[in-house]
Amino acid sequence: MELSHVDYQCDGPVAIICLNQPESGNTLSRQMALDLFAAADHVQSDDSIRAVVFSARGPMFSFGGNLKEFQSFGRDPNKLITVADQWHKAQHILLTMPKPVVVGVNGMAAGGGVPMTLVGDIVLVDETARYRLAYTAAGLS
Repeated sequence: MELSHVDYQCDGPVAIICLNQPESGNTLSRQMALDLFAAADHVQSDDSIRAVVFSARGPMFSFGGNLKEFQSFGRDPNKLITVADQWHKAQHILLTMPKPVVVGVNGMAAGGGVPMTLVGDIVLVDETARYRLAYTAAGLS
């Protein structure tokens, strides 16, 4: 499966899904939402996959929403709503699939990156992990 913003691979019966835009702090963009949804949907429907590992490449888990992309939407709230809906669909698949999901958290998880760390049945947090609910700092609350 070729995805541009999410790394997807299988190791036997285990699917490994990683946010893969470390140069942007793995910010949550429209394309990343689409890629994560595609990977999660594939895992859910593939009976040979029995477990999922979800994490992020680079030193940060996710800085949250891609504010540069959000700014480019201008004053049309529907574009932002569409991106948020795509994220929620991907999260919903990971939260509700009957296969165990293990989340590995490294570095900063901020804003919309925080709920992404909570989609697992098991969440492993390393010593570099930090959480920040940054919605007010970004003017989104």
